Amino acid sequence: MNSTERNIRYIRDNIFGLLDAYNSIGATVIAMLRPNVKGSLFNQSVAADADFFSENIVPMIPPCVIRIYACFDTSGVLSVVKRAGESEVTMKLNGGNPLDAECLYAFDIFVDENEEINFRYSVNAVALDVKVYEIGASIS
Repeated sequence: MNSTERNIRYIRDNIFGLLDAYNSIGATVIAMLRPNVKGSLFNQSVAADADFFSENIVPMIPPCVIRIYACFDTSGVLSVVKRAGESEVTMKLNGGNPLDAECLYAFDIFVDENEEINFRYSVNAVALDVKVYEIGASIS
């Protein structure tokens, strides 16, 4: 192999290496920008004042925004339960006002490092559709 062929091979190998690195970085950026599904309920019963999910929602990349879309068959108050260490705080969404039955609502909750959350509904109901997403704090 002559020096020109070696140079071409060297350039080709380095370009492909750079492209691989670029693709890897691009995939990481896209993963950070794409909402991450953290929980979902579809046409499932929820018990009054009980956590929706058996395990609390823990952000993958805190700080972040957790966005919930929620629709129930029965009017009631939706709350977020935030836990940090041994402390727990329950906060009512929608100003503490009941959500109208069969109407879709959306709420954003900021979650910091070492915090985890869950959700509760004030009455027995059917969660017609509940979706919970993690969204990067810088893009929400």
